[in-house]
Parts: sequence; C-alpha cells; structure tokens
Amino acid sequence: MKLICSKANLLKGVNIVSKAVPTRTTMAILECILIDASANEIKLMANDMELGIETIIDGTIEERGIIALDAKIFSEIVRKLPDNDVTIETDASFKTVISCEKAKFNIIGKSGDDFSYIPYVERNESIVLSQFTLKEVIRQTIFSIADNDNNKLMTGELFEIEENKLRVVSLDGHRISIRYIEMKNHYDSKKVVVPGKTLQEISKIIPGSADEDVVIYITNNHIVFEFENTTVVSSAYLQNGYIIFITLLQLFLVYHKCHVFPYFNKKIASFLAIIIVLFLLELCLELLHLCTLSRLQLEFRVLFLLLLLLAVLLILKYTLLLLPPLLLGWSQVLLP
Repeated sequence: MKLICSKANLLKGVNIVSKAVPTRTTMAILECILIDASANEIKLMANDMELGIETIIDGTIEERGIIALDAKIFSEIVRKLPDNDVTIETDASFKTVISCEKAKFNIIGKSGDDFSYIPYVERNESIVLSQFTLKEVIRQTIFSIADNDNNKLMTGELFEIEENKLRVVSLDGHRISIRYIEMKNHYDSKKVVVPGKTLQEISKIIPGSADEDVVIYITNNHIVFEFENTTVVSSAYLQNGYIIFITLLQLFLVYHKCHVFPYFNKKIASFLAIIIVLFLLELCLELLHLCTLSRLQLEFRVLFLLLLLLAVLLILKYTLLLLPPLLLGWSQVLLP
C-alpha cells in the first residue's frame, strides 16, 4: 500500500477516529487505527466494540492496500511531522514507512483483515438535525447522566421521536434534564437510549455549523450519526424502566400544570406509591431474568422463583388497593 495526503487532513482524521480507541482492552487489534485504501478513497477507522468511528480523508492512492497501526504511536508520529505532504507505504510483512520531507519513521503494523470492523446498520428512515442543534442538545443535557456503570441505563440519554418532535432526556437519580426540539419533518415514533460516551465524543468532533446537517439512523440495537465525511456507529439500548419513569414524570408534570394536586393532596401519597410499585415490578422482572441466566442448583432456583412470585402477588394486591382512591380523586376534579 502507498498513499499520499497532507499532514492537516491526516491529523484531522486521526484526531476524529482516536475518540473510539479503547484505553483498556484485551484485544490488541482494537488499540489500532485502520487505514483502508483498498477502494478509491482513504478511510480511517477505530472501534471499541461499543462505539465505532469512520472518516474519509482527501489524498492520492498510488497502491491500494489496508493496514492497522497502533493508535498511540501513529498519532504521536503524525503530530510531529512537518506541515507538508505525508507518504505512508507498507510491504507484505506489514512494515510501515511514514515519511514527510526529511522526517522518516518505521513502525510495524498489523493485518487489516484482523480488525474488528464497524457493524453494518440498515439505513431505512433518516432523521435530519442541524449540527448546531445536536451539539447544543448534548451540551444542555449531558451533565445530568450518571458517571458510574452501576446502572448502565442512566449513563445514556433517551432519544424519543414523535412525529416532528424530538425529546432528549438524561437523569442520574438526583437530577433530570429534558430538552424538546421541533423538527422540520415528521417521522415514525422511535425510542432509543444512546450511551453518554457516544454523545460526548460526537460533541467534540462535530463542527456545530448551523447550515450543515447531521443524518441519524436508528435501529433496535444501533444508532448512526453521519456528518460531513464522518460516520459514527454506536450501540443503543432500551429498557422498560426508563420509559416507565419518563411516562410517570410526564403525568406528574401534566397534572401539576393543570393544578390538580392542590384539590386532593391526600392522593399524592397514592400517586407516589404507584411509582414505587411499578419500579418494584421492574426490579422483579430483572431478578427473574438474572435467575434464568444464573447457574444455581435447580432446587434453589425453584425456591427463588416461588418467593419472587409471592412478591409480585403482594405488589399487585396493594396496587389494586391504591388505584381506586387515586382514580376517584382525579375524576372528582377533572369531570364537571
């Protein structure tokens, strides 16, 4: 492989994809940046199995090929090069020569065939936002995500699309941020939780122009952001607990705006009790899932399931006792 490109373009591309290079990994190949010149364009790629970034840089391909270079070493070399055209040349043994003017570096690369490529995501329906809007939304909500991984759901943000409205929600158990955006077009309903790390890295590399757009594709397991010559693919997830909490929060805000609570303050306790009941049900479902995956002996597993069933029945019993007074209180205020 042999290619020639300017130092500015190469450095920009390396800085972009370096955001997806993992700091700790048991797979040495993931600590590399992939240089793919096997087609008619020069692609740089990095992937940490949760976040993958690919960008295209301008340059001339004199001999096609593909190589994976250690990200830390490669980025340090590129930064030290003079501001001129850079030549990258490799041979069959993956020995790589990086030269620019009088500077010349020799490093050993790895086979590009061993690299873990970014997963292919079907691009069915695109959602379009301006770069400025997306960057501002992330800036205004990212501070209230959880820092630890004890609850992975709270380390991300909920992106919910309903017709021409986008709602972005983040919470860490103490704070909650909600941002509403009205979009130009109408879209099908979608709900997905995007990891906070992905959004933080996007906010760093996106230019933030008000005239340029970001194209977003959402599937059940992934979310794709495309802007300029860069593609960001991230894992995405959705759990019922997050949606239950947000739905209940919406109900609370709606009734608060309608001034319903002042008329039946005694019912607030019932409302809060139902929130607790729903979260307990969610916890029971999670415990059931863990039980089915665990390697406990059959006798202990059956006993655990019986206790779990008893807990669910008690929760449902108290739920049925709490619902009638709450619904009666609402009906007395809302109905004429």
